[in-house]
Amino acid sequence: NESHNLVVSLTSFPARIDDVWITIESIFQQAYQPSRVVLVLAEPEFPGRRLPRSVERQIERGLEVLWVQDNTRSYKKLLPVREKYPDSYIVTFDDDIIYEPWRLGRLAEKSAQYPDTVIGFRGREVSLSGATGFTPYMEWALASEKSPTDRTLLTGVGGILYPPGVMDHGMLMDIEAARALAPTADDIWFWAVALYSDVPVRCLGYEDHVTIRLNDIENSLQKINCEEGRNDRQLEAVVNTYNLWNKMRAGGTGHGVCG
Repeated sequence: NESHNLVVSLTSFPARIDDVWITIESIFQQAYQPSRVVLVLAEPEFPGRRLPRSVERQIERGLEVLWVQDNTRSYKKLLPVREKYPDSYIVTFDDDIIYEPWRLGRLAEKSAQYPDTVIGFRGREVSLSGATGFTPYMEWALASEKSPTDRTLLTGVGGILYPPGVMDHGMLMDIEAARALAPTADDIWFWAVALYSDVPVRCLGYEDHVTIRLNDIENSLQKINCEEGRNDRQLEAVVNTYNLWNKMRAGGTGHGVCG
């Protein structure tokens, strides 16, 4: 539906490419139809651009594949699509989730209610320790509709909507800085860009999701970032580099609450 000006974007890699059609199908079945569905793939990972027949079928049905040369891992689910569609709303989804048909409509509805706001279904409420420190990430409470919008860090599993023209483009697209400061935590980088840009971030507080398969938990980013404490180091690196401490209000009132 071209009139909606909303692009759904996701990325994948060889270990999941055989199953990604399931996620794509759940996006095709959304009650709210996006203008396009874009799958971003790194060409070096797929020699000759060879894809399974299941993905080729989705291309025949309207899926757009955006090929990139630089494999920026999870960052490529947003950055190349923002470059190609600068004036569109972009919703990022993960490639191993079955999305209920109401997801996009809920995000679009909330975006109309709260313009120029980054909105997602799940996240954590940033917890500060003193003027220039965080409590450990794993101790942060789950974000809710009452979380302050300057201290809400969204996590991408449930889907995140990014409006056009509100986040600082130079920082957002600085992939070298992102790789240096938050190499395995695109969620932290995108949160920091929103904070730097004074863009409110709202959480709908819905954690449930259906995972296609659980075959690589031991090597997942969740284990690396959360259980091994890498999130804490990446948070400190980004916030210190861009001096974002004064952007977060220790009092916790933020710019408002989501609803």
